[in-house]
Amino acid sequence: MVKANNKNKPIDFSLCKEVFKKFGERRLISRGEYFACSSEVMEYAGWIVSGGFKYSLMASDGNNRVIGFSLGDSLLIDYESVMHSTKMRTDIIALEDSEVIVIPAKIMQEKLNRDHELNMNLIMGLFEQLYDQF
Repeated sequence: MVKANNKNKPIDFSLCKEVFKKFGERRLISRGEYFACSSEVMEYAGWIVSGGFKYSLMASDGNNRVIGFSLGDSLLIDYESVMHSTKMRTDIIALEDSEVIVIPAKIMQEKLNRDHELNMNLIMGLFEQLYDQF
């Protein structure tokens, strides 16, 4: 695993990527298209083959605020929504025409519940992304 203070090594999502390669299907998502919408339970998780996405959140003033990005060779997932079937607080929107490997969120949930190493790999990677943002 990558240490939180080590900026020279990429985040290790290799175990997650293997799940997407094994169970997923490739989809093209056009610029501006929503991958997932706030106030809905996430139906699919994704692995970005090419392109990029922004995560946006509705602020109290009614305006959308970009709170993060996922670019090529990384995950598209709302962990809380996938694991607990809760409604998302964010929208995930394509920044450009993108290719994504998608799997149903239920498959990802099953894999994460059964494989603790995979789950820790994902959690540590997501923590690393969050740590880097701050």
